[in-house]
Order: sequence, then C-alpha cells, then structure tokens
Amino acid sequence: MTPDRFAYAAESWRAFGDVRLALDDRAVLYGDTAFETLRVERGVALFWRAHRTRLARSLALLGFPARARLLGEADAAVAGMPRVENGVLRVTLSRGEGRGLRRQSVPATYASLHVIAAQEPPARVRLAVVDAPRAAKSGVFAAKHGNYAFAAACLARAAAGFDDVAFCAGKERVYETSAGNLFIAKRRVLATPPADGTILAGTTREQVFRLAKKLGFRVVERAFAVKDVLACDEAFVTSAIVGFQHVSHFGKKRLLGDGAVTRALFHAYRGLVEQAIERQAR
Repeated sequence: MTPDRFAYAAESWRAFGDVRLALDDRAVLYGDTAFETLRVERGVALFWRAHRTRLARSLALLGFPARARLLGEADAAVAGMPRVENGVLRVTLSRGEGRGLRRQSVPATYASLHVIAAQEPPARVRLAVVDAPRAAKSGVFAAKHGNYAFAAACLARAAAGFDDVAFCAGKERVYETSAGNLFIAKRRVLATPPADGTILAGTTREQVFRLAKKLGFRVVERAFAVKDVLACDEAFVTSAIVGFQHVSHFGKKRLLGDGAVTRALFHAYRGLVEQAIERQAR
C-alpha cells in the first residue's frame, strides 16, 4: 500500500509514524511555532515562493532567531518532499526544546505531507460570528503561528450547523475566519479587510487581487462591518487548501448571491494553478 502520510525532521523525510516531538518542545508546550500550509498537486508545492515570503515575515514578527537557517531548511524540506498527486504540505518551524517562555533554545524544522482529494469547486459555508476585538500593533494576528487554542474553542462552541467562525469586533468590524480571508462583493467591487496587523494576509487572497481585474472586478482593502456583509451581493472565503468557499449564512442571516462570483474566481484561480505546475515541469 502506498503511504498517505509522511514527515520531515532532522533534515530528512520518513514515514509519518517515525517522527516524534519531545514533550518539552515549545511546539508542544506553547504552540510556539511559525508555519505554512500549502497544497501540493502533481508533485508541485503550489505558490511556495509566496508562502515562503509570508513565513519569513512571521518569523520576524515572532522574534525567531536563526531565521536564515530555518528558511533554508524549509526550502530543503519542500524540495525533497515525496511526490504525491494531491496533498497538503505543512512546514513548521519550532522555537526548539526547553521550558520557560524566556529560555533560549535551538529552533528546529519539521514538515508533514498528507495525501488528500483534488481541490473541489466552491462549497457553501455557514459562518458563526465571534466577538473577538484585535489590536493591530501586536503583530501576532499578521503572523501564522501555532497557537490555535482560541480558534479551536470558538469552533467547539459554535452552534450546530456552522462550518467555521468569523472573528469580529462587535458589529463594527469583521476580520477573517479561523482558516481563511473574507471577501464581500458589491456592484463589481470586491472588498476585503486590510492587512493592517489584524488579519493574516493569505496567499490565495493575493491571487484574487491578480484575478479580479481580468474578470471585471475592482478590489479594495477596507474595514467593513457586519451590516456590510449582510447587505453585500455575495461573500466568499479564500484559503490555500480549500481554495474558495461561498458564504451562504453569516450568523443566523442568510446572504444574497448564488455563488456565481465565487465560482468565476475559483475557475480563474485554477488556471493560475495549472500555469504554476507547468512552469515547475519545464
């Protein structure tokens, strides 16, 4: 049987079950990591350059030492990964072993590769609304780090029937979901919250900026409120793994739109994916 899970540690790929983390690794103790998750198709780590750029930014925001070495190890993990047709690659950089938040440690690089199904056309999602104000100056929300305890708790507490949560500051500002960036469409304009330190700017979000103009849309980065989501023509969520999701409900309210905008962007995005794979194959 062909393995469907692999792991990377100590500069080599191996069977997933052969890699173990020490109980005092800060990834285990505190979720003290920076990481990137990306799709793999036909053996190609899609848009790794964009993910690497964001990983470098996360390392800087989180104050990691040895950043150049870690990025080099991440490159080696991606370059040497086993070939799979469709998969999810997660590259995780831990601050290392040792108890105590101030303790100096030696950072380490890990990775995992899971075989999954091919990326599907946009599905509908229902978003629960969570009141969680954010401070832009902290920098934490702009970094992709491993502490997802709060997001997991919000998902666990969401009422039955919801697929994800949208983080908001009361009704005055909407930020993002637990796993993606939010867009709203209104009269051929796509709006998404600004990358001002309160959201994680996704790589698929950046691709929407490229695709929108070709499809006759204008993209603006601006803060918007819950009322703007409820009054939009259509809303969707972007992420590297799922791609695009059409938001059918925001809280208890059903949104307008049949998903046509979401589907159009998804199909254009799949064209970019094919181009990326072809470039890698040359």
